Amino acid sequence: MRAELSGYSVYFSLDELPSDVEIPESWSGFGLQPTSSVWIPGEWKIFSSVLPTVYKWLNKCVIGTALASGDKNYLVYIYREDNELGLYLGGEPVAEESAAPKLSMLPLAVRNLYTKLHDGFCFYVDWSMGPSRLQDFVNIDDLADDDIAIVTGLVSFFSNGAGDYIAVTSHLPKTEVYIWWHEQQEAPEPNVDAWAVIDAWMGIFLENSDSNESIIGP
Repeated sequence: MRAELSGYSVYFSLDELPSDVEIPESWSGFGLQPTSSVWIPGEWKIFSSVLPTVYKWLNKCVIGTALASGDKNYLVYIYREDNELGLYLGGEPVAEESAAPKLSMLPLAVRNLYTKLHDGFCFYVDWSMGPSRLQDFVNIDDLADDDIAIVTGLVSFFSNGAGDYIAVTSHLPKTEVYIWWHEQQEAPEPNVDAWAVIDAWMGIFLENSDSNESIIGP
């Protein structure tokens, strides 16, 4: 795992953590203890009803957490797929006032994920298949081959890693969520239920994860 996260210092318990590395209180149980209720932040329960597939995966497939410290701190969620290592990284929650321009574009419920739980929660290889870090929000106009006449000002906050994005626009009286399909660039899909799509896309990506029962028990 340290080889996979070579740009970070990786710690597997609070006892290993240097005194000058500060983390959110809700991360203080990170590690490889025998029960997920310790090392998964309690704030996940806030989103269990809107991300039921992801929440089930956290409890049934994740085998522990670690702390990756580098330019920023990340809580690392460790799981296996076909007995191969998989990692999801969640950034520290952000103060709403410190990231107001980007956060204000999101629906309030999604914004709460960033302020209460994680600044992004993504597959470690390419920072995809989860809500993007604020620093990775991207203007769809920069990705499109031509102007998108039907709607302007789309900003993505979720990449599926295959060229498709969940995006919002701030150019309307209220926030509206779209899917921008790279093969149908001129016609973003409107009126999207953000939570439903996030849960479905992540569920498809994670559906072959190994059960954690052999490691932490039923």
